Amino acid sequence: MLYADELEDEAARTGWIDLNESERRVQAVFDAAGTLLKEQLKAVYQQEMSAAHARFMKKYWARVRELPEHKREYAKQQMLRIVNLYFGNE
Repeated sequence: MLYADELEDEAARTGWIDLNESERRVQAVFDAAGTLLKEQLKAVYQQEMSAAHARFMKKYWARVRELPEHKREYAKQQMLRIVNLYFGNE
């Protein structure tokens, strides 16, 4: 949660329209908001990609198990490569 109570006077004076972005207090709130937003977006992204990864593996893992033993390991490696390429952590 982000609180910006210290900006109340500044915002009331400018009518919430024209905050002076160069002021330290305003810049500190903007920096904190950016950091918080980035962390929350990363968490949601990780959750969504994890779900996509699970759906992909569930869909194709049964087909890999049907392969002959000598082809199974290669197929598993290639599946993991594809998953990391498209559903990676970056």
